[in-house]
Amino acid sequence: MVFVVNLFIRTIKNTLWWSVFTSIFTLSLYCFGSFVLFMK
Repeated sequence: MVFVVNLFIRTIKNTLWWSVFTSIFTLSLYCFGSFVLFMK
């Protein structure tokens, strides 16, 4: 039972970290695109 809970918590942490990383990556990509368009 403890193993299942640990696995569940680890999965949630990984998912949270991945979503945060993806959102930051998308945001930086968007800012970079806007900057390039603005410079043209």
